Amino acid sequence: MQHLESVGIAHLANVSAGDLSCGHRRALEIATTLALDPEVTVLARGRILAQGDYASVACNEDVIEAYLGVATSEATQHSTTRTVLDISDLKAWHGPSQALYDIALTVRTGDLVTLFGRNGAGKTTTLRSIVGQVAETFDNATLLADFERISARLSA
Repeated sequence: MQHLESVGIAHLANVSAGDLSCGHRRALEIATTLALDPEVTVLARGRILAQGDYASVACNEDVIEAYLGVATSEATQHSTTRTVLDISDLKAWHGPSQALYDIALTVRTGDLVTLFGRNGAGKTTTLRSIVGQVAETFDNATLLADFERISARLSA
């Protein structure tokens, strides 16, 4: 059960794997791998940051700093910065399969945002949904953006 909790699907413990969405099946695959207690190696810029079991690597300060950055007082004070992208309740589908569930994202001037996750986690679908390249998207999403600036960067 702890591995299902660590990938966020403990609430689906009694659901048959065949009845899970694609994303939840991938999470189940990761939980199954974690149950085997594998050694995890995290690389960044060609060097090993951490090695060990999942729990020790997940809380390793070098890994957290490399993948999440270090919060500074300037980066954490958003009260005076302009919101350039605000999304809530973003959902998207690939045919009959729901790919994104209730994504929320706020980006302010000066923010650096990174989407990371395993293959199939929805990183590309999220970005394509934001720029309108996924036909079946949103469903009560709030999207406020400086599209002129975004479009200029995309076409450059």
